[in-house]
Amino acid sequence: MSILIRRAMNMQSQKSLLDAFSVDLFTGGSNTIVNGLDLLNDGGMVWQKRRDTTEVHALIDTINGTGKYLRSDSTAGFTNFTNGITSFNDDGYSMGSGYAAAGDFVSWAFKNAPKFFQVKTDVIQSGNWAISHNLGIQCGVMIAKRQASGGNWVVYHKDMPNTYTYLNTSQAPQSGGSGTIVMTDTSVTTRNLFGAYAGQTCQVMAFADDTSPNGIIRCGKYTGNGVAGTNQIDLGWKPKFIMIKGLEASLNWAMFDSTRGEDKRLLADNTGAETSSQLVNFTDTGFTLSTSNVYNANNKDNIYIAIRDIS
Repeated sequence: MSILIRRAMNMQSQKSLLDAFSVDLFTGGSNTIVNGLDLLNDGGMVWQKRRDTTEVHALIDTINGTGKYLRSDSTAGFTNFTNGITSFNDDGYSMGSGYAAAGDFVSWAFKNAPKFFQVKTDVIQSGNWAISHNLGIQCGVMIAKRQASGGNWVVYHKDMPNTYTYLNTSQAPQSGGSGTIVMTDTSVTTRNLFGAYAGQTCQVMAFADDTSPNGIIRCGKYTGNGVAGTNQIDLGWKPKFIMIKGLEASLNWAMFDSTRGEDKRLLADNTGAETSSQLVNFTDTGFTLSTSNVYNANNKDNIYIAIRDIS
């Protein structure tokens, strides 16, 4: 393969990231975010959280439309939010006046794209039901929630063999249900966790695990070593966004990104305000755990989703 072709492929990978994921900060009130993501035609999801005070996580997607959201921190069904996101555009999205005027907010926007991400709905089937996806490669993480109130966000991760956890809690991995969890490049089986609700609608988020040099997302697992600054996780590139879950009970889903600053942490399963604590350092080839405990406790496993930074 010629150098020119390799360069063209790398440029295409970078363009894919620019077109597929964005972290946007804004102050409350009416806003239009222009980030280059064509959510209008390709679809996707916007995940929002107020940073400076207690507030829920709001997940708004193009399948279910504007005016309502689901919460990653709760089993609740849809909450109406008519003055939230008012339109998905071909270069971002627009928001109404429903955001506190003095509030500081963050949005993580994910566009549906092969080898990256897909948001969809599906009708729950009985038995060890398989949820399909269009990622085109290995699904690294699938998160599924029964849309009705009372449904947990079940998380399937490729490095948690035949177990699962929940996005809306800090619980350790679970092994309930029956059947085998199988994650492939076309589907994920569910260990019969939804069978009692056959016929209901399920919300699904699928994240790819792309191990190629030009990939823009990795889903993996690492083991803490208990020594600050020495546990280096190799991704092959610098991350823009990382979400980590310690697999021990009581460890939350921590969300970090370089736009807010890698020392800033929000918890996907908690409504609390943003906190500052240098738990991770982003490097040119991945990330390093900055402490001797929490997400680097000795011999304790942690799972993550990491998205590439090409800026």
